[in-house]
Amino acid sequence: MMIRPQRQQTKGSRRFGLRGSHVPWRRLIFFTVASILIASGTSIWIAQSKSHEFWPNTLSIIFVACGIIVGLLQWLFPVSSNNPDPSALQPQTRLRQPHSNPVAAHPHATLSTKRYPYDVALSYAGEDHAYAEALAESLTRHGVKVFYDKYEKATLWGKNLYDYLSDLYQHKARYCVMFLSQHYAAKVWTNLERQAAQARAFQEHQEYILPIRLDDTEIPGILPTVDYLRCPPETAEAIVDIIMTKLN
Repeated sequence: MMIRPQRQQTKGSRRFGLRGSHVPWRRLIFFTVASILIASGTSIWIAQSKSHEFWPNTLSIIFVACGIIVGLLQWLFPVSSNNPDPSALQPQTRLRQPHSNPVAAHPHATLSTKRYPYDVALSYAGEDHAYAEALAESLTRHGVKVFYDKYEKATLWGKNLYDYLSDLYQHKARYCVMFLSQHYAAKVWTNLERQAAQARAFQEHQEYILPIRLDDTEIPGILPTVDYLRCPPETAEAIVDIIMTKLN
């Protein structure tokens, strides 16, 4: 919902009885001067109409011409007031809408400045747990905050995993490391984690998904142009060194 601000009348509009319009005072001065010149020239012309003197008639013509010129200049090249419309200075009252995405709500926040509960979230299939466990143990030794489900049994116990994991892989980690394999492509839960991570990656302009390929199985949404590590030949310690470089 939005609270519509009441329209404020400008000082000029209150003075001249104009609603929703702003009459610049400089324009009024120009038109006043033009009117005075034309009226003065007309008066001199009428007063000297029976006289055949040259200078009074010429003076009246000059007055009228100047008045017309001033009016035309103001019409063709209007001079706007330097004073801003007071109504534009009135703050607009709006109800702030909550934003579900913390990065989109703060476009200047980046991966390097935003705080996350986890530095790295691991996404893997059960058949590939040996690779994930080796990496989780090495990351933990280096002081990296890692989400590895085997370390979170107490936290996950009793939770609705569909909602919890969707939120975690989309909002709670700085990077998501995926172990891509034929098992990863076939599992329901890994597809949920992948889709949540891809939703986050779609909203950001920096890399979030860090793929590690265990085989050449095609994974939906992971384009061939995305750079990856292959394990083997990469070891857990070598991958940790690379992750530490990205975190720093």
